[in-house]
Amino acid sequence: MREYLGLGTAPTDEECVQVSNKQEYLQPMHEECIRYINLLKKLFSNKPEGCEYKIKSFPHDFGSYYEVVIYFNPDIEEEIEYAFNVENNLPAKWEV
Repeated sequence: MREYLGLGTAPTDEECVQVSNKQEYLQPMHEECIRYINLLKKLFSNKPEGCEYKIKSFPHDFGSYYEVVIYFNPDIEEEIEYAFNVENNLPAKWEV
């Protein structure tokens, strides 16, 4: 069974799309998450085949919020190391 780690929606020191219960929230949030996934793939290019970046929804008082997660197999050491390396070294800025 795969597990996941939450990685946020944007680099740690950057402004991000704010959660809202308005329909207009969804498109900008999705675009931001896609941009973040692309940055993570660029920075951590040695991704094992079984690891996967995805956008996941979570419940919130306003309905749902979305963030980037990385799925990995907890039985495969290479995937565990990669996922935790990403989580422990998240970028601070969009421009690195």
